[in-house]
Amino acid sequence: MSTYAPRLGWVLAGLVFLLVVGGGAVHATGSSLACPDWPLCYGEVFPAMKGGVLFEHSHRLLATAVGLLTLWLAIFVLMRMTADPRIRRYGFVGLSLVFVQVAILIAGFIYRDLLWPLLALVIALGLVTGALAYLMSRRGAPLAGLGVASFALVAVQGMLGGLTVVLKLPLFVSAAHLALSLVFMGVVIVLSYRLGGVAAAAAPVAARGLIGVATLGVYLQAVLGGLVRHSGAGLACNVTVFTCGGTLLPDGGPAWLNLGHRIIALGVCGLVMVATARWHRRGSGSGRVRFLALGAASLAALQLLVGALTVMTFVAVVWVVLHLAIAALLFAATLMLYVELGRPA
Repeated sequence: MSTYAPRLGWVLAGLVFLLVVGGGAVHATGSSLACPDWPLCYGEVFPAMKGGVLFEHSHRLLATAVGLLTLWLAIFVLMRMTADPRIRRYGFVGLSLVFVQVAILIAGFIYRDLLWPLLALVIALGLVTGALAYLMSRRGAPLAGLGVASFALVAVQGMLGGLTVVLKLPLFVSAAHLALSLVFMGVVIVLSYRLGGVAAAAAPVAARGLIGVATLGVYLQAVLGGLVRHSGAGLACNVTVFTCGGTLLPDGGPAWLNLGHRIIALGVCGLVMVATARWHRRGSGSGRVRFLALGAASLAALQLLVGALTVMTFVAVVWVVLHLAIAALLFAATLMLYVELGRPA
């Protein structure tokens, strides 16, 4: 089997990780609206890269590169790794629909009075694209389905980024932008594994299921952290770590969101520790399984420390960005461990 496609997939996964972290840096530096328009910045493709524009537009340029690479990977899978011509046609229809969605949304940005009706049309076409990807997977072409789904997801990510700017940072859209970015990274990771034809380890269903639950827990906790950040609740409990502003139970409001994130963090860390414990031992699986299990457990513990430092330093940019980076790495590690322990369809 050619190594070109899986290598391209893993390069793409690495770039998506950098994109997620870069998005965190954009928000942490207050650069989210440094470019008041979208997809251009002050009407230019390459504006003066200074101040907040440097963070925001660099993020957009990297997102563009990721989108083009995702498109190329999807086309490669359809052309070189999909034997059924009917499935191939479904795939190219799906890719075409994605371009149509992007064009419609840009038209909505230009004609603001039509934004919401056009957005509804984009959502409807997105459901059709998702149905096509699912149909391809069900008809024995999971690689083609994942390829189309990956490109659809990165396009939706770009459109959410545009909505974030046009609608001036609404909480729901900003949080959805982070949530979907991790889903996109997860889909690319799964696609890369399947492209490489990785042999599965013999794992009991219950043990693998616990890893899956831990992966979901890490994902939901990362999304909750995004809500804390985007709602401005990062310092709702002041800079105290073991209490919330000197009390065990705050009166309410953003402090409850902050406290909930802290409490759930302890639970998720414990869940990761328990789920990965049996795979640390020598002889419990391949070297890759042990590495991922130990890495996930270590990242979970490190995340608690970095979270505390984020609060203690008044949400300093470096710690906020590192906190997000570790969350993304932890999600990737647990997901990769889950895939390693499963049997390919």
